[in-house]
Amino acid sequence: MRSPRRSRLALLCGLVVAAPPAAAQIVGVPTRSGITGTTIDWATLGPDGTVVPSGTTLGVGGVQVTMTTSGGGPMSREDQAPCGQDMLDFFPCEHLLSTNLVPLTGLAPLTFTFSQPIAAFGLNLSTHGLGAFAAFLDAYRGGTFVGSTFLSPPGFSHASSDGSAPFIGLLSLGAATDFDSLVLDQTGAPPAGWFAVNGPVFAVRAAPTAVPEPGSLTLLGIGLAALAARATAARRPAPDAAG
Repeated sequence: MRSPRRSRLALLCGLVVAAPPAAAQIVGVPTRSGITGTTIDWATLGPDGTVVPSGTTLGVGGVQVTMTTSGGGPMSREDQAPCGQDMLDFFPCEHLLSTNLVPLTGLAPLTFTFSQPIAAFGLNLSTHGLGAFAAFLDAYRGGTFVGSTFLSPPGFSHASSDGSAPFIGLLSLGAATDFDSLVLDQTGAPPAGWFAVNGPVFAVRAAPTAVPEPGSLTLLGIGLAALAARATAARRPAPDAAG
């Protein structure tokens, strides 16, 4: 008869094995170097000054990404000075996408929608209005909110063309919270709620590596043993004819 102590131990072990894994999470990424992936080059939309309709789609690295604005207003493809007329806080001549053609009814959120879930996304941004600003980046999957991050510390737009535009990014720690849509916007915006972003970087989660089943491993072992035996027999010297 099994002792009560041993039965309780078996039950506890069963509970540990059956426990569900911890829920995946989304965390903020404060620097571009924190995301390794594919970078979107806005130059593919056209030269400086090109009007970009809301709903424009780009194919990058085998993934489709669509950019939309609030109210459906157009965006603008711009270059940081001196290659273009934009005097923001990006590095000289960086290729940018700006919301400065969107009619302002408050703020001007920019939405990025991907054709498949991705594991990470981030970009640098700068506002067209001078002064301090804050921003947030919300992530969704199939229309369901899965996580968010805020620009920390807040940015400060001073039109310096020195590469000081702050970075904001998100990273999913598990496939369950990978996202396919992101909304970028400001909070407490300067008088002009428009902003510009440089080329976003994003990453798609690698497919898990298949692990062979035990039966497959056994067959593989038998096959390798047979090959080894055949090789050993081939190396064995032929018997002496006189013997």
